[in-house]
Amino acid sequence: MRNSPRDPESSPDYDGLPLWRPGEGAAPTVGVIADYDPFHQGHLMQIAYAREVLHARRVIVTLNGNFTQRGFPAVASKEARAQAAVNCGADAVFEIPVAFSTSPIDSFAWGAVSLLDALGCIDVVLFGSESGPGHARLLATMASAMAQDERVCKTLRSAMARGIAEEDAFACGLDGFVPPEAFPLCIEALGQPNNILGILYIFQAIRSRARVRFATNPRVGQAFFDDCMPEVAPSAPGDGMERQAFAAEPLSASCIRRRLFSLGDDKDAQRRFAEMTLPRASFEAVMDDESFPVHPNRFSAPLMRALRERPHGMRTFFPDEPSRADGLARLALEAGSYAAASTAWASAGVAPNKATRILTRFLLGIEGLRPSEPACCHGVQWTRLLACSEGFSLEECAELAPARGLAAQGSSLLTGAASDSRSVAEEIAHADACDNLYRHYVSSGRSA
Repeated sequence: MRNSPRDPESSPDYDGLPLWRPGEGAAPTVGVIADYDPFHQGHLMQIAYAREVLHARRVIVTLNGNFTQRGFPAVASKEARAQAAVNCGADAVFEIPVAFSTSPIDSFAWGAVSLLDALGCIDVVLFGSESGPGHARLLATMASAMAQDERVCKTLRSAMARGIAEEDAFACGLDGFVPPEAFPLCIEALGQPNNILGILYIFQAIRSRARVRFATNPRVGQAFFDDCMPEVAPSAPGDGMERQAFAAEPLSASCIRRRLFSLGDDKDAQRRFAEMTLPRASFEAVMDDESFPVHPNRFSAPLMRALRERPHGMRTFFPDEPSRADGLARLALEAGSYAAASTAWASAGVAPNKATRILTRFLLGIEGLRPSEPACCHGVQWTRLLACSEGFSLEECAELAPARGLAAQGSSLLTGAASDSRSVAEEIAHADACDNLYRHYVSSGRSA
């Protein structure tokens, strides 16, 4: 159970910031927020960090489901990715609902943190960062500065709505709220996507008075958005040298996906590459999923059909620009495929991540970029246990309750944020429909 006090007012912190001090108190239960798209060597390192540095007694993961935070469908099913995490040392994996997993990063961070807090057992949230543990206090200080004034959040959302880069949006939002002498260092830190996510996690925890604290592990290997395949010293086939090289300097998920997709329908080549770059236990889990790797273009047909049937449907994402919304819908339809539509939108001035999130939410019938009420205010209202180790019991998550009768599937769990059974039932039913769409099209054969 949670080591820190239940009363958020009395939760201890670190120099006034919600940071976890290694060695403080009993062995903590550590929470991790993840895509695992796919689960790679860097993710394995993070779980090892939780065990070896934070001395975690439990590692609990909240995972984006079949549609991920970058906007595209996941490269492997949520069940396969969750099992990969458990195979590699996690104790349990809970699902982040699709309304949050495909939303902009500030809404996504709110959903992920609210879910971890709602589990009732998490002591410390561990996130990877480019700055590493030596700059945890700097990241937390920026999050605290944001929490001091609601105008910062509004400025950040306004900047993101204009489609500028996320690090630039943060510069706009933080300007004037961070001491001038610290601002150059802040800007340097904000040039990195994992740092931005970490700041948002801490900000949302402070804002909601969540009963968790934070720690960060250093990101190792390729940069987050680096998708170029590095050269590896030549080795004899099967001698494992490539695997050792990638274990020491992990490839980014972006690079792994790009390489897998570049191999087309050559399943043998994809298998060899996955075996070379993924942890063994992760490789075995995703290869059990016959549809791996899932290319976004498997969803081209339903996306194009939705664009034809709902020509004005993009207006919910651009409420003040109806003509632009209709033009983007026509542009996507002309592009002819999921990936080409995303590229065409980027050329038309829509930020790449925003483009993929909008296309995915449009396909799934989710109106607007952010979760609707009451989830937007109260956080994640339900979840599902996707996978767990033999020794894990749901009784450790004190504040979850079975969502009996709310959905066709009996595996749903309510959080303390669930305020209206009807709205929760509708959200679960819609999430089931999204999962059914994913399963149908990933099993439909070749990518377009």
